Amino acid sequence: MAKKALVILAAGIGSRYKGGVKQLEPVGVSGETIMEYAIFDALNCGFDKLVFIIRPEMESEFRRLIASKYECHAEVCFAYQHIDMLPEEFSVPEGRQKPWGTGHALACCKGILNEPFVIINADDFYGRSAVEDASRFLDSIRENPQLTVCMPGFILRNTLSASGSVTRGICTVQDGYLQSIDETRGIHAQGSQIVSEQDGIIKALPADSVVSMNMWGSVPALVDVFEKEFRAFIQNLQNIPESEQPTAELLLPEVINRLIGENALQVRVFRTESEWFGMTHAQDKDEVKEKLAELCARGDYPKSLAEAVCV
Repeated sequence: MAKKALVILAAGIGSRYKGGVKQLEPVGVSGETIMEYAIFDALNCGFDKLVFIIRPEMESEFRRLIASKYECHAEVCFAYQHIDMLPEEFSVPEGRQKPWGTGHALACCKGILNEPFVIINADDFYGRSAVEDASRFLDSIRENPQLTVCMPGFILRNTLSASGSVTRGICTVQDGYLQSIDETRGIHAQGSQIVSEQDGIIKALPADSVVSMNMWGSVPALVDVFEKEFRAFIQNLQNIPESEQPTAELLLPEVINRLIGENALQVRVFRTESEWFGMTHAQDKDEVKEKLAELCARGDYPKSLAEAVCV
């Protein structure tokens, strides 16, 4: 049987999360991290490879806390993302400390990803139905040599945080295909409305808007695309103000949005009613623990994921 890989973006530095490495926070009933719920769902959907994109200094902790639990159920690989991973002729701008973004993270999987894959954030809970939809999509495109992508489309009202504002990719979808993504910051509930607040401008947003939660399914050719995109991004870095160079990033949704606009890519959208929750803010931790405990109490997940995997 052909492989399917779950790729987990875990190299980021959470600027809004204070209190430790949020990717490794124990929030499950038996001390699981939030990413382990996606791993559990993926393994039970036939995924048999796990790729963790991390910073090199995180490897020992990831191997001890995560990989060791699942390496008997799937092939476990690490892709390393660090700021000096650049084309030979370029150097790291002065003052640069953070990784180069999720687009660069995918490019770092060159030579590791050779099968259809789903890529997710390590600090988000996506729900079983989103993983199942993406899995079915990957199964359907195995014989299709063309570059193709899918995106579970979450509903805005299901993706808010009680602890503060969030950024969401508000999507325009037509006939089941993504037309554009508008990265919208400062989204929060205000009374009975959902609004965004950017540059002092408050705008009401439809609660049933489809949003991207940075969960994508595709084929290995997408890694090649992002390798080229990152080279172009670095080449263009000198053309932006020096003050912005230490924080500039190549982001998955921004590149995909541009490729759609250039008619270079199609993205199939599957609308899901799954409730997202995640670790955007440190205050989210207690709410995440409560929600995971509720899911386990009603039987959606076992109390110990690693013990119950694929049983």
